[in-house]
Amino acid sequence: MRLVSLMIVAAIFIIAAMFISTNLLQVVTVEDPDLLIDPQDVRGMVVVHRGVPYTLNFSQQKSMMSMLNQMQEIGEPEEYKSGKALPFDQLIIYHFDTPDDIVRGKGLEGDWNVLTFDTGDYRRFLSNRPRREFMPVLKQAYAP
Repeated sequence: MRLVSLMIVAAIFIIAAMFISTNLLQVVTVEDPDLLIDPQDVRGMVVVHRGVPYTLNFSQQKSMMSMLNQMQEIGEPEEYKSGKALPFDQLIIYHFDTPDDIVRGKGLEGDWNVLTFDTGDYRRFLSNRPRREFMPVLKQAYAP
């Protein structure tokens, strides 16, 4: 009788250990959220201002990637076509293995901007509500 009860306790212990290790494994192997821009894949960035390209330095690139990754994806706002263009022509993000991204933006009524994020044939609209200060970072690249 003691052998049977010992086997039952051992089986319960093994099942509990498997259950706990499976749950811990899920916590340990949680993947990073999908990022709009993978920092490991960015080769460089250029902001085009009045037709002239200006290269962003590493610090500016990190700031831009962080701000773009924090923006929310939205549908195209109705007033987007009539919005005021932001003071840069485009931001080009060069990648190693994937097509380059082109970012353009318009300021809309209120305190927010909408950026178009073009990758090949795919277009996304991003909102920086509440306003993120990405313009000062871009202006550092082309302002004297």
